[in-house]
Amino acid sequence: MAQPGATGGHTVHRSVRSATGWGLLAALGSWLSALVIAGVAVAVMIIGHALFSAGVGVMLLVYAGILGLIGWAAARGVGGADGLLIASSLVHIAVVVTLVRSGAPAWFLVFLVLGAVVLLAAVMLAVGHRGPTA
Repeated sequence: MAQPGATGGHTVHRSVRSATGWGLLAALGSWLSALVIAGVAVAVMIIGHALFSAGVGVMLLVYAGILGLIGWAAARGVGGADGLLIASSLVHIAVVVTLVRSGAPAWFLVFLVLGAVVLLAAVMLAVGHRGPTA
């Protein structure tokens, strides 16, 4: 949305949903997920076994960076972020369910809730983009 104003006659483009409502919730959830995964990456590299653990740790750090970028896109109102948020939250939900079913502590379910919150926010963003269908 273009807004002329105190920019010396220049037009300023602002995102309509920049960091508000569902977009902010999705961005915060994505950033929190990124922090958790980065923490897991560091732990894997510290307590792991040589080169393999370093490789896993680096891949997790790259993924955490991607999640951070997805959160940034959601906060900025980038339209393509909706699908990325939905996909990443579904992956997180599947991973948490698998971990808990294979013996991980029950407190891991907190991350299931986080994934579900991001999924809900992303779906609400996607529905809001499309509007009602005729």
